Amino acid sequence: MKNQEVYVRNAWYVAALSSEIGRALTEKWLLDEPLVLYRTEDGRAVAMANRCSHRRFPLSRSRLEGDRIVCAYHGFTFDAGGTCVSIPAVEGPVSDRASVRAYPAVERTGWVWVWTGDPALADESLIPDSAWLGDAVRVNITGTFEVSARYELMVENLLDLTHLSFVHPTSIGNSYFAKAPITTEIDGMVVKIKRMMEGVELPPFHARTMGLENPVNRWNETEFIAPAFVKVHVGAASCGAPGVARQNTVFNAITPRTRTTHTYYWGVSFNYPIDHGHALESVTRVLTEDVEAIEAQELMVASDRADAFEYSAATDAGVMRTRRIREDLIRKEVDTAAARAAS
Repeated sequence: MKNQEVYVRNAWYVAALSSEIGRALTEKWLLDEPLVLYRTEDGRAVAMANRCSHRRFPLSRSRLEGDRIVCAYHGFTFDAGGTCVSIPAVEGPVSDRASVRAYPAVERTGWVWVWTGDPALADESLIPDSAWLGDAVRVNITGTFEVSARYELMVENLLDLTHLSFVHPTSIGNSYFAKAPITTEIDGMVVKIKRMMEGVELPPFHARTMGLENPVNRWNETEFIAPAFVKVHVGAASCGAPGVARQNTVFNAITPRTRTTHTYYWGVSFNYPIDHGHALESVTRVLTEDVEAIEAQELMVASDRADAFEYSAATDAGVMRTRRIREDLIRKEVDTAAARAAS
């Protein structure tokens, strides 16, 4: 594959928390590219390339004048659309070649989403749905992790939840989870991996918070939305009171920063009462265990030799499908770019 591309670029990624972006110029990296983000005077989030077109000085280390960035190196000035509107040393019109790239940016449920590919293809309806995180009726918690590992490892960690029995045995996992039968459904770019567990005991965290009597019927559905968004639906109902169900949904937005680093944006929405502080502390502890496992895995993956071998079991069908989806999307983008360059 040309240049060994590893990212799907025609996609929406979370670039920052809404709370991180204000009138200060903020640097964020997405897909090995530096971006600068800020808010216009009317509050709109702006994202553009963080390299001045003149001598590549970082615009994030420059200053705002109104809604325009003035480069702190030679004074090139850019509006919120990336157009260079002024060069102090040049009189008259400014060439379009002096402009920098602006990225479509949209805010949803406290996240700033940025489209990293062809702007003409930036369809807001493709932003994964996380509306429950903005529902005041539900209990919602959110957080982020900066992870020293390639993004694919976290995506697959969220898809292959057999690890709950081993990484999280004292919180959200127990021994039967890894043995639960799996069904996989594929619908275009969406892959769903489902587990149904009947007449089982709740794991410790859910036993303390769901308010259900054991035994329960428990279900788990993991939904992959290409290229790097995963929803995990976790539910249970007491066998003796099947009409009373408890469910929470974990929203996971994985944003590659560089080839071996990513930001993990997460949110959990509960449809039942739960102490916000206790939930935040408990979920953060669980996800910290994931991050530690992924960073340890990265050290091994980074040391792979050319003949390194990875075994996948029959239960990994869903994970393997998501790899193919991502590879197909990347290949399509690379081929399209090559065709344009040749025309």
